[in-house]
Amino acid sequence: MAEKPRVVFLYRAAHSSSGSKLMRCDQLCDIANAHLGDRYTFELAVLPKQNQNRRISRTLANMNDAIVILLKRAHATFGDGHADILRNAARAVLIDHVDATFDARALDVADVHIAASIDGLNGMKRVASKIAPGRSVEFALLPHHADPRVVWMDRSADAEIRIGYFGLMDHAVIPESLSDILVVPQYGVGDALAGIFQAMKDVNVHHAVRPDKAFRNSWKPFTKGINAAASGANVLVQRGVDDAVSLLGDEYPYLIDDASEAAIAEGVQRLERSVGSPEWQRGLEVMAALRERTSAPRIASDLDEILSRFA
Repeated sequence: MAEKPRVVFLYRAAHSSSGSKLMRCDQLCDIANAHLGDRYTFELAVLPKQNQNRRISRTLANMNDAIVILLKRAHATFGDGHADILRNAARAVLIDHVDATFDARALDVADVHIAASIDGLNGMKRVASKIAPGRSVEFALLPHHADPRVVWMDRSADAEIRIGYFGLMDHAVIPESLSDILVVPQYGVGDALAGIFQAMKDVNVHHAVRPDKAFRNSWKPFTKGINAAASGANVLVQRGVDDAVSLLGDEYPYLIDDASEAAIAEGVQRLERSVGSPEWQRGLEVMAALRERTSAPRIASDLDEILSRFA
């Protein structure tokens, strides 16, 4: 029997405790093992800290014949010659950019550039055409999955809204008028993180209104909307958030035009008026479709399609 292709999720030490590493390395590796483990072997590996050049060289040389998926800007730790060591050792090199800035240096490292969002895929293609006109660059879409700790609840018969925000406070726009009704559990690790998933069971709307984008050439996956869908809730979000319209559609009833206090207030009022109505049910149907599209089997299938280029 032929040996199964080896797939390595390779991340930098600085990202060891990051949410991106948890979801796009640990959790994605678990999803891949559960659904594709009969065809590939999957493992995690960490790059030594920047400037530990000999250790980095050894780590990269050990990627012999592996399909290596670098998390975000792991290649930023590379010194002279490291990219060549990895490319000579590995069967293929992919970068999962997630929400990291896409730049010219990445083009010389990866065979395939993975986007975690539709808007990110389109954006990276635009940037590549500008910084490397005429160059053939391979891209792939691997949508973000929901956190597997999120529990689905049936919200179809709810008679009042219960709205919550789950994330870092500087990633949200929360006007004072909303603070009295918004459930905001402590965001952290351990027991605090467990409290977030418990609190998700008690709300039927997730607040996902974000500040305007601060960085060009980077796109965030719509993780808050995807987790909302996994929990069975509707989501309040402005159209300008990456992938909000791409994944929910332009007619989703709880899209608002911008992150202003007036727009948020109007969105909350619409939620309050429509809860339990056909409009509410239509929103839940959209979220159900998003839940299926970002389910573990679908994400595994997307990953398989990418890996099969090199298997």
